[in-house]
Amino acid sequence: IPIRPQRHAPRRQTSHGIAMISNDDERPDEPDDDDVEDSRRYTESQQNMNVVSSAVTRLSNQSNQSNQYEEAQPEMEPIEILEAKAVTVSDRFQYDDDDHEQPVFLATEIESTSTKWFKDKRFLKALVIFSISMCILVSLFVATKRETSDPPMSPMPSPTVNSDLSMSPTLSPTVTQSPTVNSDAIQMVLERFSKKEDLEQIDSPQRKALFWLANKDRVDIEFEDPMFPQRYALVVLFYATQPGNDSWLQQGGWLSPTTHECDWDESIIYCNPEITGANHVKELNLAKNGLAGTLPSEIGLLSGLETLILSDNTVQGTIPASIGALSLLTAFDLRMNKLTGIIPDTITNLNFLRYLSLSGNMLTGTIPDALYSMDQLKEINLGENQLTGTLSKEARNLKFLHTLRLSNNKLSGSVPTTLSELQDINSLILDNNMFTGSIPDMNVLALRLE
Repeated sequence: IPIRPQRHAPRRQTSHGIAMISNDDERPDEPDDDDVEDSRRYTESQQNMNVVSSAVTRLSNQSNQSNQYEEAQPEMEPIEILEAKAVTVSDRFQYDDDDHEQPVFLATEIESTSTKWFKDKRFLKALVIFSISMCILVSLFVATKRETSDPPMSPMPSPTVNSDLSMSPTLSPTVTQSPTVNSDAIQMVLERFSKKEDLEQIDSPQRKALFWLANKDRVDIEFEDPMFPQRYALVVLFYATQPGNDSWLQQGGWLSPTTHECDWDESIIYCNPEITGANHVKELNLAKNGLAGTLPSEIGLLSGLETLILSDNTVQGTIPASIGALSLLTAFDLRMNKLTGIIPDTITNLNFLRYLSLSGNMLTGTIPDALYSMDQLKEINLGENQLTGTLSKEARNLKFLHTLRLSNNKLSGSVPTTLSELQDINSLILDNNMFTGSIPDMNVLALRLE
């Protein structure tokens, strides 16, 4: 049975923050008006206390549920909004007739701000939109980072045979300890000088040279350096003229990965940087060195070459048309090989050519008419082939010619009388052909017409 509080009794604080009224005086047996009023107030106070007790009980249950959730998931970080509701108790005081305080307890249940946000549909919609936007931004950032870390390679310009000699050459290339490019990157560069199908064909000289430059070469040279095509051409020539990898009689330091090509073998390769200011190959003499295989078109990349001697070998195939790119060539000697096909018309681009020897092969076709306009020629040796046609009267343009050897071919027609206009000629060998007619009056030291 609850004890009614007495007026003017001092308050004390309980564990639930509720002010209680002590009762030290006895009540009279017969209730009066004041007692009735006190009883009514006491009843109201009890009702308020019941409300507070109910709120405290509900809060305690919620706290227990929260503790159980935290024990079930110990790794989660504590969240401040677990207590979504709180009970606030406000002490309000009323005054009786004698102006004494009487406590009136009110308990209100309020929601936290976080709980209101999560119940707000607009807030949830904004939260979802924000999360999606952040995911999109992160994806775009990752994609952009991946593109910048691996940029695509730009296409190479169209190929040209002649190198730009006006560029500053590398006189003393540095040596690296490991390859600086991969095969795919260097192939795109070499497609400027060789056919793509040759670079992709298994065991082709071009493909072997590609892998040598990518995996073995240690001389650091830029692709745009005019010396780079020269190094590549010599590597291709090496692989193209010894298909068995051991036919060369003298290799010296050929294909040395740590030295410049001019230093591979001075008895074979000669460079003269004192004159040109660059390490261009000036002379290449591989005579009687056991060369076989074929002459690659990449030989035309040796733009600084002045003397090319490949005589007395067993080179087969045709004379590449790219030989016309050797505009500085003065001596061209391919005699005593097994070359077939025709003499390419591009040979007439060799305006400085003075010595031409293609004898002892199996060349067919006619003598190019443009050959007679090469007025710098001093010696022409086309004997021991299978050439046909006639000897043109335009041979009189060869004003510096002193030796003309056309023996052992299938040439026909008459010997042009214009040959008598050649003042410097001293050797004319035309035997074993099918010439007809009279012999012109010529003042020569050696004349064979049978």
